[in-house]
Amino acid sequence: MKKNLRTMIYVMIAVLLAGGIYLWSESRNHRDVLNGLDPEGYDVEAMCSSFDGRMLTCNAGNDTYLCLDDCRVYLRNYDVNIDENGDESVKVSYGAFSPEDLKKELSEKGEMPVYLWLTKGGKVYAMMAGRQTYQNHSSSLSELDELVPGTHTATCVILSVDEKGMETAPYGYTAEEKDKFAELLSSYAFSKDVKFYRGTVTTTVEQDGARKRNFRYEKDSLQAISGRLGEGLTAHIWLNDVGAVTTVMIHEEKAILK
Repeated sequence: MKKNLRTMIYVMIAVLLAGGIYLWSESRNHRDVLNGLDPEGYDVEAMCSSFDGRMLTCNAGNDTYLCLDDCRVYLRNYDVNIDENGDESVKVSYGAFSPEDLKKELSEKGEMPVYLWLTKGGKVYAMMAGRQTYQNHSSSLSELDELVPGTHTATCVILSVDEKGMETAPYGYTAEEKDKFAELLSSYAFSKDVKFYRGTVTTTVEQDGARKRNFRYEKDSLQAISGRLGEGLTAHIWLNDVGAVTTVMIHEEKAILK
């Protein structure tokens, strides 16, 4: 399933757009700077820690991505607030960026999220660096044992899982495009006290085009996750200092059209 339900949601939104309703108004802010690049059409989401002008090192050093010489670089500003009920408000804008800008920001911050567009051979031809603020006041955070959403080490698609660990592909992986990701698969061992959670994002679209997203968190289990593998599970994972997975949060998306 392509990026979980993201493609499905966009198809439904496209139908409404044909009727003259624009739902994702925040995504239009400075979008012309992207030169036609779909900001949600990326192949890989990763947490980047270093960039030497050609090679991106991501996800606590576990993944590397080679960039083309003429790789396009952009910036996304993403400000999120989630209230006590789990309802989200977002402000998004886009801007020009450069490899030098990315290297400078990484040297100052240590890491930042990046969104990558890949050629058929798995090389990066465009990337978007993410600056983001994130405030989450959802009451369901109490289910997470003080875990802070958004602080994960990496985001991935789970290919297989057992009591010892899991095999993963980059976020955006599909079986139809598996050759693109063939060199980018990873294996992770679980720490002894690994914990499992689920974060569900529900997007509600009203008849007048208004859009609302709601976030809910709950505990999950290895057994339950194993039973849902055929659903193309996306997960945020946290790693310890030896590269073992301490926490897995399954990310699920639902869409409701009213």
